[in-house]
Amino acid sequence: MFHARWRLYLNAYLFCLLTLLPFQKANGATYVGAGGSRSIDAVVHPVGYDGSGGELIVTIGLHQNFAHLASDIDFSANQTVAIWNNLIATTGNLKPSVEIPAIGGTDVFGVLIHEVGHALGLAHPTIQVSGLGDAATSTTGLNQVLDIGPGVDALLGTADDVRGDDISLNYFNTADNNPFTLPASGIIDSTSYSRDITKLPAGDRYPVIGHRDVASSGYMLENTMAIMASGGSLIPGLVRRGLVADDVAGIRYAMSGLDEIQGTSDDYTIKLVYVGVDSSADIVIRFDRQSGYAATGISAQPISGNHWRLRPGRVINYNPNLPNNRAWYFPVIESKRVEIRDASAASVSLRLATEAGKRYAIAWSPTLQEGSWSAREVSAEIGGKPIEKTGADFFLFIAEDEETIVNIDYLDTLSASAFFSAYQVLGKELN
Repeated sequence: MFHARWRLYLNAYLFCLLTLLPFQKANGATYVGAGGSRSIDAVVHPVGYDGSGGELIVTIGLHQNFAHLASDIDFSANQTVAIWNNLIATTGNLKPSVEIPAIGGTDVFGVLIHEVGHALGLAHPTIQVSGLGDAATSTTGLNQVLDIGPGVDALLGTADDVRGDDISLNYFNTADNNPFTLPASGIIDSTSYSRDITKLPAGDRYPVIGHRDVASSGYMLENTMAIMASGGSLIPGLVRRGLVADDVAGIRYAMSGLDEIQGTSDDYTIKLVYVGVDSSADIVIRFDRQSGYAATGISAQPISGNHWRLRPGRVINYNPNLPNNRAWYFPVIESKRVEIRDASAASVSLRLATEAGKRYAIAWSPTLQEGSWSAREVSAEIGGKPIEKTGADFFLFIAEDEETIVNIDYLDTLSASAFFSAYQVLGKELN
């Protein structure tokens, strides 16, 4: 029996991870509360969605008690907003943590991307199995026991996992069961994704998960891991920034609306807006003692059938007093190094004074209007090698020399008001 109100606190970085245990495995299309307080087919939507199509605005604010941290969290909050707004699927989203200590530093930015995913309706999509790693999220079948085995390849989270009568909660791409690519058709709805394992490709037993071991062993993708996997920000020497295909698919499936068909009148788009210090925002960032690293408070109400929407006032709590001598680090940006406002050709080159081994960023805005940031219309490269998009307005890269020339191409001729800017990204410890 369903209840009109339920309460669930997701501990996004569990206490057992504090010892930096081996990496977590996950895919992205799993919704909060599915198989628990609601049906196994549950789809959860952001605050404000009522079944009507159009643009859904969701605000994120910093709690007023932490106004003194506003300038420190601005970069992470604005970038997180742009990442979820752009919904660009990336690979190689685990990057060297050059601005954050490899041991002893935890990334506010990467954790915020993950936690906002919860606040939009996505859940932890894995089950931790002692001694084996993590498997795809499921609930028990008639035998009331999770039947988890890695199959012939001895790696959990792949298509040959043995799961007995377990019931999968993960939505997967029915064409190829590949968590690292999106359908070429661009359609993400019930015609291309399913939770029903009978719709898996021939020979597959279970949904593949977007963990970096699976990416490396099965798809030749290095340092690629779904943002909704727990524990990704605890991998020594790496930070996790940017979405993997399954993260994108989870949000876009929900955006196909109550009929779960893309292109109909109940479809919506999400526009996250960071409003600065505002305790009344739909999602509020706080720094408060928790049992683990960070947690998101989730409550929801039913809309229709298997569809639910989150209530306003979702709270993201960071624990400022991490054990094991760990500390939170804010990525912050140094003053602008170069700005081009009148780019009238089809490309532009930015010549930057840089320091080898340091992280830098290139920002692009089609206008001078605040909040117009986008990475969709541009591409960038250094020495003929492309810079991967983070899904936000920044292309992040690590300099290799004292001077770096970044070549940027864009689809259309820019107006005189469009501009690019370059920054250095530094790390600042939370005090």
